[in-house]
Order: sequence, then structure tokens, then C-alpha cells
Amino acid sequence: MDICLNILVKPLVIFPEFCIYTLGILDNLFQELQIFLYIFSVGETGVSCICIMENRYHHIKNIRMRPVIAQLLIYFGNLSVAIVLIYSLHIDIPEQQSALVKVFKNLPNLPIIFYELKPPFVLSLNQISALLKFTFVGITLIGQFFILFAGTFYELYMITNFSMSHATRKLQKALFIDVSIQSLVPILCMIFPFFYFVMAGINNYFNQGRTNIVLLLINLHGIISVITMLLIHKPFRQFIFCQNSKMSEKRRKSEAGIVSLAWMDRRSTI
Repeated sequence: MDICLNILVKPLVIFPEFCIYTLGILDNLFQELQIFLYIFSVGETGVSCICIMENRYHHIKNIRMRPVIAQLLIYFGNLSVAIVLIYSLHIDIPEQQSALVKVFKNLPNLPIIFYELKPPFVLSLNQISALLKFTFVGITLIGQFFILFAGTFYELYMITNFSMSHATRKLQKALFIDVSIQSLVPILCMIFPFFYFVMAGINNYFNQGRTNIVLLLINLHGIISVITMLLIHKPFRQFIFCQNSKMSEKRRKSEAGIVSLAWMDRRSTI
């Protein structure tokens, strides 16, 4: 997703008009293809978080269905929803020349740079219809994640007659907390923009600065996820702090050696 957002497509969105500039290295390809690739990559990230939580739920619940089969059902089932969304958006794409006239008429105070760029792609002129489609898919993905999260939490913390030993249960709780935090980071990086776009679409609110900030939050989800993973997982955290302590120790030894050499050189000159 990070490669798609920050390198391949680099979308610049004008909302609530569903008008998108594509500024990535795929600039010479069809804009429609780039936009749908962008939508698909965002949905794929959400589905991946659901699969991670489903894996935890499967092992805690001890379901007899093979994990691979369960994950494939969830993965391809949700991706099929994303494909249906893309197809429904595709059939609603307006004629671009007339659509651009309407967009720039509705937003007459755009900065001059928007007029100097290549023509953007208008995804839809029916804001309510497009907003309902994105809202349905977003609620579907977010709902599945939190249902699996709640189910795993219930199995670990609420059920007393647990088949695992106390030590295994303690390890499973620690792993569940780490995995939940790691999965919640990209989910939260998409939930806040999702609610912003819903409210902006309902109120027909245009603020390009805030839209750019919201898109930046989505683009930075990968960096935030990596930093979170390095901090919450004990082996990674110990390795980082160990490397820092080793570098500090080497720095102290090198500084001590330089001071010692300088002192010996001073004695020899005396």
C-alpha cells in the first residue's frame, strides 16, 4: 500500500467532489486504472488486518477448520466486495469534460496550481451514491475486525474454564495485546480519514488543507506501523536498545582512547 500511495499513484484528492489528480510514476497510464489501484490497495490493507485478527481468534477458539481455508475465505470474500465496489464506481464514471466544468464551477476558489496541472479524473458526480458505497465497504471491513477482536478478547479474558495452561494463556494474552496494537494502527489511520470524508460529504464541506492532512495520515500508516511494531514486540525492542547501548559503549571507548592518546602525546612533548 505504501508503494502504491507514495510512489506509483500519489493521489491528490479534491473532496467532496470525488476529483483526483494522480502524480506518481504511473502518470502516463490511465488515470482510472491508477485510482482503482489506489482504492484496491487501501481495501487490501484493511483485509490484511482482519486476517491477522482472524488468525488469533482461530488459535484461541481452537476451531477445527484449517486456518488456511478460513483465511482464504475471509481474504477473497472481502476482496470480492472491493471488486464489486470498483465495478459499481466504474459504471458511474461521468463524461470527463462536462464533469470537470461542473467541478471547477462548484469550487471556484481553488489555488492556481490546480489549473496548471494536467486535468484531474472525476470519479463521480453523484456524491451521495459514491459516499454510500464507500461507507458500506468501510463499515463492513471495520465491523469484521472489531467482531473478531471482541471474540478473541472474550475467549481470553471472560471464559474461566479455559483448556490452556496458565503459562500458555499468559503468553497468548501478551501476544494478543501486541498483535491488536499492531493491527489497530493502520485501522485507526484509516478510520479517522473515513469519518472525516463521511462528514465532509454529508455537509458538502470543502477544505483542501484538511483533506491533504487526512491523506497524509493514510500515507504514513506504514511508517507508524513499523515504529509501533519495533516498540511493542520485546525481541525487537531489546535488539534496538542493545544496539544503542553497544554504540554508546563503542563511542565512550573511542573517546577514552582519543583522550589517552592526547595525554600521552602531551607527556612526550614535555
